[in-house]
Amino acid sequence: MNRKGFSLVEMAVVLIIFGLVLASASSILTLFVNKGGAERTRKMMESNKSALFSIAGSEQYPYLMETATDSMTASDQNAELKDLSYPQDAYGRDFLLILDSALGYTDAKDQLDYSPICVSATTNNKVVICGDSTCDETDTATNTIVDNAAFVLISGSVNKNIQTNVASNFIKIYQQGTDAVDDYATDMDRAEKYDDIVDWVTLPELRSKAGCDPNRLDLLDSSMPVIQAGEPYNFDIYPTGGIPYVDGTVATEEEYLIELDEDDDILLTNVLIKVIDGDGVGETDLLADADSGTGTHLQFYGNASSTVAKSSYRVIIKVTDDAGNNITRTLYIKRQD
Repeated sequence: MNRKGFSLVEMAVVLIIFGLVLASASSILTLFVNKGGAERTRKMMESNKSALFSIAGSEQYPYLMETATDSMTASDQNAELKDLSYPQDAYGRDFLLILDSALGYTDAKDQLDYSPICVSATTNNKVVICGDSTCDETDTATNTIVDNAAFVLISGSVNKNIQTNVASNFIKIYQQGTDAVDDYATDMDRAEKYDDIVDWVTLPELRSKAGCDPNRLDLLDSSMPVIQAGEPYNFDIYPTGGIPYVDGTVATEEEYLIELDEDDDILLTNVLIKVIDGDGVGETDLLADADSGTGTHLQFYGNASSTVAKSSYRVIIKVTDDAGNNITRTLYIKRQD
């Protein structure tokens, strides 16, 4: 007698095979979903970078830097950051944005007509691309150091756990799958395999994308008048460009640190040198090599002595701005014969 249908054993085999196929399909589907999420997140990050480039070159930038902390989620209560194309990644979690405080405005400087982005020489933050799980930033043979990181954008990726942060100005990006990492315990304190998606922009790239015009530190009108024995001598020289210091009493006065590197005996002619303070009252006499003062400009003044020994004097001046940029200029003062 022929029996139709499956036996229990056959049915069990079919169910097992079906379960394996279903599990495999589920794994493949999860893989595609995760891969798709990563790709969408990277595209979101590119859009956010473009938004930050626009902010950097606009009037919004001072407000952004004045209110931002060193690291903040992109949905923090900040008007500019909330204007990003995508405050959250493809997994529904907030991006983390790390800004460099060296590019910020102070309360006094927000009235000045220049951008710290366009004239800054360096930033504080550095990106460390880790070559091993230890990720010692001093081990430059194993790890790659990227200087002058202007901002870093981070997604927690598949595990929805941001594991990247800034510490002592270093932002460590571990190899994917590195065990037991969680440098950012603010969202959740859970050390696990590293899977963050991270992108960054260096200062030179940001300056280029923000449309910065060249505005380098320099001296205006440094062609010196001749010196004549027994005659009055008076001439002012003004630094320009860079990131000036700001006078504490006059918020819009741009000042620089001005140093006398070498006077070449011009002081022996009774022509003196001083730095004029921004409030128009204070002044610093430069009486010897290496003397310096902070002010808006440099002044040569006095009555030349009856005898001017040299046919020309080579006075070397160094000017430094608030970002540490500096220039050295040689001022030639010829004797009127």
